[in-house]
Formats: sequence, C-alpha cells, structure tokens
Amino acid sequence: MFGIFKSRKPELIKLTEPEIEPVTADEVKEFLRISGDAENSTIEDLIKSARIEAEKYMKASLITQKWRLAYCSSTEMEVDLPMGPVSSIDSVKLIDKNGDETAFSASNYYLSPAKYFLFFDVLPSAKFIYIDYFAGYGEEADNVPQIIKTALFTR
Repeated sequence: MFGIFKSRKPELIKLTEPEIEPVTADEVKEFLRISGDAENSTIEDLIKSARIEAEKYMKASLITQKWRLAYCSSTEMEVDLPMGPVSSIDSVKLIDKNGDETAFSASNYYLSPAKYFLFFDVLPSAKFIYIDYFAGYGEEADNVPQIIKTALFTR
C-alpha cells in the first residue's frame, strides 16, 4: 500500500477498467465496409488500443472508470482530477502511519461545476490521502460524443 510513491507528486491509479468500449466491432466494420466475423478479435483489440490512446491524448475517460489520486502527506485546497469528466467522488480516505484508514467527511469537499476539480473546505492531513472518483462520459457508448467516436474509427 505504501510503496506506490516514487516521489512527492500525486500518483494516479486506475482502479477499474471500463465495462464496454465506446464503439463496437460491428460499428467499425460498417465504417470500414468489412463483412464477416473473421477479424472481430483483431478489431476489438484495435478498438481498445484506440480508446486508450485517445484517453491519454485527451486526458479524459471515455467510458466510466474508477480512479484513485494518491497523495503522500498533503494536498492543496484545489485538486485537479485527471482523466475527467468526473461524475462523482466515491471517497476521500486518510491513512495514518500505521496504515489505519479513516473516511474524510464528504461535507468537507465538493466537486467543481466543470467536473475536473475537487475543492476542500477543510484541508485533509494524513500520511497518505486517497481520492477515489468515477470519471467518464457515462457507462454507455451512446454517452460518448459522436465526434470522439468517429475519431476512433480513423485511428
């Protein structure tokens, strides 16, 4: 648990993968005018690869995923949450030097209207601070903007 920190910078950890991809093999095959199912496995691998590269480039989650932003000892009053848009804050956990975990009250923080920042009313203090949150356009492929889905076809 404590060995994740390589520096004082916060560490971003993906806790869950998306349950689906933003486009299906059938959509890609229609776009590329491919018939038959012989290439489905390859197309599905390419879709996943394209999604991962798009998310890195955009610094955003396309389909809902759970993330952890882990701090060593302190954070700022305003925290930039990478890989948004953030749909909800799952928890803020404080871990003491013995590894004991305490939930930081949700009344002490709030998500910005833009859904990319967490603001603390009270600054948390602990050996480690874990901010767990859900980010993405939604759990369904239809929630991903069409322009992004179209860009995935061309990658």
